[in-house]
Amino acid sequence: MTVIVTFGILLMIEYNVRLIWSTKNYAIDPPGLLSGALPIGGASFPVYRLFIVAASAAVALAMSATCTL
Repeated sequence: MTVIVTFGILLMIEYNVRLIWSTKNYAIDPPGLLSGALPIGGASFPVYRLFIVAASAAVALAMSATCTL
């Protein structure tokens, strides 16, 4: 029963978020330093996305290094 109530509350929150902030996507250009693409293994990858992957990995490593169980 608790799971059903929780799911219902989440659906109501999602509806209100969509109602208030809409579901439109806005394109934002990356900064000039991170614009462009790098060819890796025959495919071209945007520098901005590679930066996001590297920054995410750095944060994950920092969090795992400071986590003590």
